[in-house]
Amino acid sequence: GLNVSALNDGVLTASLTLTDTAGNSNNPPMTATINKDSSVPGVNAAAITNGNYKAGDTIRFSLTFSEALVLSGEPSDYSLAIEIGGTTRQALFATNVAGVLTFSYTVQPGENTTAAGVAIISNGLSLLNGATLKDAGNNDATLTFNGTHNSAAKVDTTAPVVSVVTDPAQ
Repeated sequence: GLNVSALNDGVLTASLTLTDTAGNSNNPPMTATINKDSSVPGVNAAAITNGNYKAGDTIRFSLTFSEALVLSGEPSDYSLAIEIGGTTRQALFATNVAGVLTFSYTVQPGENTTAAGVAIISNGLSLLNGATLKDAGNNDATLTFNGTHNSAAKVDTTAPVVSVVTDPAQ
């Protein structure tokens, strides 16, 4: 094989002229073009959509990678660990567009957040059943990333209570 590890990423062209012991050579030389991609895609940003959410509402989450991704497996093979009110939940994979993976979670009755809001848990991306995330060069994506909280994403599933006040003089 040809070792191109010391060369920069990009399109590489190799040209080869073969000469036998009698001095005969191939003309024109054989050429081959290859794409070299050793850049490993990683998470550049994690985000949570702002909002006030109640039971039945959908919260959207995104992980933005450094380059476009190719996913193997089924959508159900990808999930993202999130936190709502101190409880870990799993947001389900929704889309992959140009290296931005989006996930969604439907708020359940009884869930409520603290002042910190909703969170994405660090390194919380799960790949199940042999699923992979790779770039076009077949490099596996790095799945380590810092989590984030969004205090502008609040969950409140508690219904308001009406207090009846009566005038004791009546």
